[in-house]
Amino acid sequence: MAVQPVNITPATSAAPAVLALAFRPFFLLAGAWALASAALWLGQLSGWWSVQQLLPASL
Repeated sequence: MAVQPVNITPATSAAPAVLALAFRPFFLLAGAWALASAALWLGQLSGWWSVQQLLPASL
């Protein structure tokens, strides 16, 4: 029984690399949202601003 050679050449695709391998724009947006919300949270935690400054007085 002979060993068959394995084809290791990458498959070519017409889709751009950004859309390949299950990478979608929503993942990029989710990462950007996570960075922005973490920055806002750290700003509030460190005392740069408070919720009272961001919300109107009627709330």
